[in-house]
Amino acid sequence: MCATVEGLYYRSPEEHTSTEPVRPIRPAADPTETIERVLSRRQLKIELGDVVLTRTYEGRSLRRETYVLRTEGEVRPAERFTRFEHAAARGEVLAMERRSRLFFIESEGQRPFLLKDAGRAGSR
Repeated sequence: MCATVEGLYYRSPEEHTSTEPVRPIRPAADPTETIERVLSRRQLKIELGDVVLTRTYEGRSLRRETYVLRTEGEVRPAERFTRFEHAAARGEVLAMERRSRLFFIESEGQRPFLLKDAGRAGSR
């Protein structure tokens, strides 16, 4: 018989016959693990009209974080924010107005994270 503690299965002392310490056994259908495997394989592609929020560093020592908000494919200047909350809120408004998606890129070379999908149902 197995006991469950915080989502992990442990063998009961009766089932444990070796001198090794009892180790947790992950369930075969761990939903968290499955979701991580599926989503990590999915490649998100930024398309024209998508709103992109990027964290950058400014100043001589590159210690000051700045969040740059731009719309993919538009020539207008990007908006700059000093706080993530303000940039994300403005990005959400832009995505809703344009019925597009809002992405966050933590640093150069990193994969984008999808923060909001305000696109039309079935359009992607």
